[in-house]
Amino acid sequence: MIQRIQSLYLFLAAVLLTLALFMPWASFFGQEGELFQIKAFKVEQILGKGERSFPFWALGALLTIAAALSFVCLFLFKDRRLQSRFCVFNTVLLIGFYLVFLFLVIHVRKSLDASLGINFGIALPLIALILNLMALRAIIKDETLVQSYHRLR
Repeated sequence: MIQRIQSLYLFLAAVLLTLALFMPWASFFGQEGELFQIKAFKVEQILGKGERSFPFWALGALLTIAAALSFVCLFLFKDRRLQSRFCVFNTVLLIGFYLVFLFLVIHVRKSLDASLGINFGIALPLIALILNLMALRAIIKDETLVQSYHRLR
């Protein structure tokens, strides 16, 4: 299963996306000393008066689907065309994740009137996106190699 380089790329992407589910992605520092963090399924207040939490499931759902899709794509090594389609769909999902994240950051920043701080957790899906594109490139390279052998017969 992990005999080809794209399988390693897909495995690392699935691990990184799973890790990103449990890490904070961004922090907002309010005017009155509040600290809010964006996590996978909510925006929660860490410091300050009172405790506020805003549920936001779209980011967590997109990341969970992308992690599961990377893991499923790992086992499709016998059908390279389907594996490449899944990689393309996973790439679109991860780009959509960043667009939704951008929308959430803009919305939360306006509603809280706070300054933004980016955490390391938001870089993990970007690394997984790059690994996914590298896996897609290797899958296409393998498929063209197999097709060239079929022409020689």
